[in-house]
Order: sequence, then C-alpha cells, then structure tokens
Amino acid sequence: MRIFNLIKPFEIIKNDNEYRIKVFSITIYEKLVEHITVSIRQKILGGLIVTDKVTSDSGNIATKTIKFCGIQIAKRIDELEKTSWFLFNIKYKEYSLQKLFEKKYLKFFDNKYDDIYILNANSGEIYLFLTYIFKTIKNKNKSKNPLFVASKKYHTELVRSIYPDIPCVYIPHFYRKIKSPVFGVKNFRFFTIFPKYYFANIEDAIKSNPAGEKHYFELMLDYFNLTRDDVEMQPITIPTESEKSMLEKVKNINLNLEKFIFLSPEAISCELLDNKYWIDLIKQYQTQGYDIFVNLTGDLVNLEDAAYKTCFLTYSEAYTLACRAKKIISLRSGFTEILSQTNVPMDVIYTKFKDRHHFRDMALEYVKGGFSLYKLPNINKNIINEISID
Repeated sequence: MRIFNLIKPFEIIKNDNEYRIKVFSITIYEKLVEHITVSIRQKILGGLIVTDKVTSDSGNIATKTIKFCGIQIAKRIDELEKTSWFLFNIKYKEYSLQKLFEKKYLKFFDNKYDDIYILNANSGEIYLFLTYIFKTIKNKNKSKNPLFVASKKYHTELVRSIYPDIPCVYIPHFYRKIKSPVFGVKNFRFFTIFPKYYFANIEDAIKSNPAGEKHYFELMLDYFNLTRDDVEMQPITIPTESEKSMLEKVKNINLNLEKFIFLSPEAISCELLDNKYWIDLIKQYQTQGYDIFVNLTGDLVNLEDAAYKTCFLTYSEAYTLACRAKKIISLRSGFTEILSQTNVPMDVIYTKFKDRHHFRDMALEYVKGGFSLYKLPNINKNIINEISID
C-alpha cells in the first residue's frame, strides 16, 4: 500500500530538450528535441505512433514522417515555397506556401506599398541592417513606398528611431514558412531580412576560418553584394516621447542621473557571467559614489545580494538613459551595437557562445574576432574597451 501511494497518478516532466507525460509511471507521450540538428521526435503510447521532424542544415527543407507500429504511413516535406504530403511514399497533395501566405497575411498590407521588408532577426542584425544597409538596398531595389514588417515588437522601436518616416507594422506571432529570401505575392515584393539559413552560414564562415579572419558585418555586406564604400550610416534619433517616458520611470526609482553606471548583463548567444561578477562590480562602483542602473529584461541574472536600481525600459528608453551614463558595462549582445552610438565610454565583455537553437557553441577567440565592434563603420574605438573573459 505504501509503494502504491508513492506512485504519482499523473506526472509531467519538462525541460529544454524533453517533454513527457506519465500516468502511474507509464509514459504515454514523450517529445524529444535536439536543438543543434533541429530534429523533433514524438512518441505516443510507448512508441505505437512515432513522428520525426528533421530540418536540413541550410534550413531550406523540413521533413516530417509518421510511423505506426514501426511502419511509415505518411510524410510531409516543406520546401522553399511548397509543401507536399505523401501516403505510403505516394504523393497525394501539394500546395503553394505563397497561397497560404496570401490568405493569412495579405490583409495587413495596403496597396500603396510596393516593397515589404520582413524583419526576421534579433536586435543586433536588424540594427546593422537599418543603420548601414537599408538605404542602399532600398535604392538598389528601387523601392518607392516600402513597408517594414516587425516580427518582434521591439523592431518597431528600432525602425522608428532610425527611419521614422517609413511605416512599420507589427504582426504578433508572425511565422512565414516561405523560405525564399525574395518572393512576390500579388503586386508586392517581399524581402526577408534575414532567411533562416543566413545565420547558419555566418557562424559556419566564422568558425571554419582562422579566428578573426571573417567578420559578421563584412559577411553581411557580402550577402547583399555590397562593399563598405556602398553604405552610409543612418544615426539613431530617439523620439521625444521615449525620453520623456524614460525620465518618468527613473524618477520613480530615484536614480541619480548626474552620476550613474549603466550595466547590461544579459545576452542570448554569449554565456552569462557569474552573478558574483556583477555584484562585485556594483559594490566597487558604489564605493566610488556612483549610482547603478541594471538593464534587465528577464530573470536569468540574479543580483539580489547587491543594491541597484532597475525598471522596465523599452529599447528606445534604455538607449536614451544609457546616453546619460558616466560609463556603460555590457555583456556582448545585440543591444551592444545599439549602445555603441551613445558616445559614452563602454566596456564590452566577450564570453564564448553557448549551445543555442540550431547552433553549437563558439570558442571565445572566434566570438571576439568574428563579432568585434571595432570593425563596424563609424565606431569610436577610443571610448570602447573590448574585454575577453573565459
């Protein structure tokens, strides 16, 4: 009787790579995800039904199979612009992803626009594209009335701060199965900035050459068939309302705007530093009379043993606050590129890349060599100090 009481009637096990449902310790469903090879396996009723989905290294083709009692009964292949269904390896249905896209998204776009640029990346790549690339590409494509599509809400802030005269529409949960970098629907041309395979190619180029030989901005120029002479910098201009809302927020936390340090300890790709590193840093600057603002957007960093100021800030608000700091200290992230325009002395801390969705880790010397801010146009190297921490 005691043994029976120890068995949970219903249990869910969940982590980054695994999801299981158990009933009286018997697994009735499991989902296993391999992020690096981008494969997903599902087993139902102990393997009676098994599904496997595998995406090619380029990201251009995804194949999903369904097996019953070990026999493949169905298969789906997602290609650049079409999806095909097979029953016992006999194709029985095929449909155009463009038609599906047209049905789902065309209602968002006014006919007055000609070219639509889908922003499909994190902050660092989108910042570089808007700041250095877009003006040239716009002229090259002869885009008369362009529109930006934001796949992430903060994209709208970046557009408004760099190209305030070009409209941008945010589409929540935007997911575009068409993998072509350029495609047409009705009277519109769509440009994907950037397709999924772009990021894999960038990291492969950096890792497969001697450290520092390949740089992500130069590879971006190559992708668009441009040179440094082809591009010009479009500076950030923060909207007045963003500065006003920032001042209201920091007033509520009593931040000393006359003497404070701006810390940015979070990153998606780089390994996080130990919490103690930031805590010691905070205490060190406080002994020198500085107030400390820590820019936090998630819960990955725990600094509860230190006294600091923080509040939620949008990208625009965080940037305009950082412009007032005496110094910026940032773990290398996409936000670091944006901070490079503040003209405030900045320490940029590089760590190795961790294992991420689609990508394996990257050694520290390749991260620093391949993603150094020093190689970006119009960077003031005199006030930026790049630091490696292994």
